[in-house]
Amino acid sequence: MSEQVVEQRTGAEDVIWDLSILYSGVDDPKINQDVQSITERVDAWVAQYRGRIAQLSAAELAQALREYEAFLDALGRLTSFAALTFYTDTTNPQYGALLQKLTEFSAEIEQKTLFMELEWNQVPDEAAQKVLDDPAIGKYRHMLEAERRYKPYQLSEVEEQLLVEKNVTGKNAWARFFTQLAGAARFEVDGRQLNQSQVIALLYEADRDLRRKAADAITTALRQRQMELTYIFNGPVPAKAVGDGPRGIHRGTHNEILD
Repeated sequence: MSEQVVEQRTGAEDVIWDLSILYSGVDDPKINQDVQSITERVDAWVAQYRGRIAQLSAAELAQALREYEAFLDALGRLTSFAALTFYTDTTNPQYGALLQKLTEFSAEIEQKTLFMELEWNQVPDEAAQKVLDDPAIGKYRHMLEAERRYKPYQLSEVEEQLLVEKNVTGKNAWARFFTQLAGAARFEVDGRQLNQSQVIALLYEADRDLRRKAADAITTALRQRQMELTYIFNGPVPAKAVGDGPRGIHRGTHNEILD
């Protein structure tokens, strides 16, 4: 017979991320200020470099990529804050609204800037290799080399933009729906209602009986959401095929590209 398990608190149960290093909260006015700043920087960058990638020297391309990297870093701070805040409470509508807003904003930035990758891959091999061999390209050589592997699978700019926009209500939406379902789920173990993180932690307890109870609780709760979860896992597969088909990508293509 298993010994009675006494729940012990370590003090870590109520610990959440301190995101104040990024923003003070979802209503921090700096969020909108940064959105505006990034928009202005991106628009200026697009105006300067669109249609000119093939004519840039290695030093000029490196400068363009430094600017690109800088505003993507700022965008990453925004989206990281929104995502991490959302994960602390997936039922909070304010958190969800901010995440959706910045997901759409991120897609908008990607649509504006993807010309850079397309134009780079249109550069003839000999000219591209000359840029890659120039020391001035610096740390960006690997990224540019890797990007050219996808040259045979790229579509037109309009098509690529449509696929980016589709992802907002496609795979990104499915991922968020799954996160919300998992975050709202409760798992009953010995009369206690536990959230996902708490019940998963019990799977690593020393007590075998407790581990079994936790596993059974997870199975029971997931079965109650079987229809939704099945639909979530089945939904993104045909959605991905919408983008892969026109590219000529088949199963295993990504592995072939990386080989």
